[in-house]
Amino acid sequence: GPGRTGRALAASRNFARIYGVDFSSAMLSQARQKRDAAGVPGYPLIRADCRRLPFAHNSFDAVYAGAALHVWPSLRQACS
Repeated sequence: GPGRTGRALAASRNFARIYGVDFSSAMLSQARQKRDAAGVPGYPLIRADCRRLPFAHNSFDAVYAGAALHVWPSLRQACS
């Protein structure tokens, strides 16, 4: 999506690492523009398929996927 939650998390400075991930290049472009306009600390915005995320297993303490679960083809595969 357009990165509203990522911007809020980055602005809080309470997290060591934040990644914004979306399958849509258009959404990532919006997220990048809004992130930069808001002046929050930079964080990577990555285009990826939820079925093949470019991260090792157990890389994160928490994952937020707001308003995304309904578009994932396989929730079980995405969360494994």
